[in-house]
Amino acid sequence: MATTGLHAQFNIEGDASNEGGGCYRLTEDDENEIGAAWATVPLDLTEPFDIVCTVYLGDSNGNGGDGMAWVIRNEDSNDLQPNSMPGNDGQYLGYGNIDESVEVEIDTDENGSADDPNWDHLAVMRDGDPDHDEPSCLFDPVPCLPDFSNVEDDEDHTFRVTWDPEDDSLKVYFDCFLRIATTVDIPDIIGDSEGIWGFVACTEHEENEHRFCEAELVEPEEVVLEDLVLCPGESSTVNLPDALVNVNWSPSTGLSSTTGSTVEVSPVATTEYTVTWEDACGNAVTATFVVDVAELDFEVPFADLELCDGAALDVPPVITPPGYLLGWEAANGPMPATITAAGDYTLY
Repeated sequence: MATTGLHAQFNIEGDASNEGGGCYRLTEDDENEIGAAWATVPLDLTEPFDIVCTVYLGDSNGNGGDGMAWVIRNEDSNDLQPNSMPGNDGQYLGYGNIDESVEVEIDTDENGSADDPNWDHLAVMRDGDPDHDEPSCLFDPVPCLPDFSNVEDDEDHTFRVTWDPEDDSLKVYFDCFLRIATTVDIPDIIGDSEGIWGFVACTEHEENEHRFCEAELVEPEEVVLEDLVLCPGESSTVNLPDALVNVNWSPSTGLSSTTGSTVEVSPVATTEYTVTWEDACGNAVTATFVVDVAELDFEVPFADLELCDGAALDVPPVITPPGYLLGWEAANGPMPATITAAGDYTLY
């Protein structure tokens, strides 16, 4: 896959702020903070989407909270949790009462009234209700990381959510680990074929800074490497998307370069080439293609030549296909540039 290379733009609400450079802070490292950032361009839910960003969840574990959430909602739904919610406001992560919505929680605080586990977790919710023991919970909590480690660690983490309308498959990755794979009919829940998406967060009695950076709507770009047929001596340009990372080609024979997104191929014989690159998580992706060098047969229609009174004969010019080198052999040795003696001469 390749990305657009452009960060999505967002409108901010509440305590959120635009930090520049594609980064948005949702809450300060303080109590009673709540903020949201909503993308200016809605998602077309007749097409698949793939959203990648980094998230920062603060540096306080014991007294830290409450977390953040990725949200997609109806255009007419609330855009931020009201100031007063039933129970602990922090358990709602800023999405409380945003109806006609789907939320992916990154929850870093245990709230008993929401049936939270006592470890940092991901979950899929709907309609602004954070209770994991209610039908609003579409996928039960799982630890953010497979080893249950703390993510309020003063580090950026990679967050990715994908969805495909063909089968309603929703997948959530955290630090490149696939943590959630389920089905969610997003258009049915939000009541529209496009949705407003973004991030929300809040703190209440606990505190942590929450932010996200470099949020991109990844556009899958299929890498198609078709087999080629070349005449001997011909070359062809092979292009890969510029966004691919750490591109390497092999074998080196007949290549203008073994790195980069564009190479010239000109093998002297049929060759299978392999190209590898890294995906967003550093995993190697491999593709192969064959360059078939055609074997061309051609004839040179030479007529017999006659010497006249010892006058030298120039060898007629021969036009050859690319990739051929011509030479001469004769019964009486190499042929001179001009013919001055009778004999049989063979072109090879």
